[in-house]
Amino acid sequence: MTAQATQVLEEALHLSPLERAELIERIFASFSFPRAVAGAGQADSPMV
Repeated sequence: MTAQATQVLEEALHLSPLERAELIERIFASFSFPRAVAGAGQADSPMV
């Protein structure tokens, strides 16, 4: 981990739980995830 990443982590650990949650949401939102394909994974999900 770089010195800058270590510093960011250190600062993040001092945030309140709500601020951490908001930070995590923003980090996740910055990634591109493939869209779910209709019907994908249905074999693994329980039938209701």
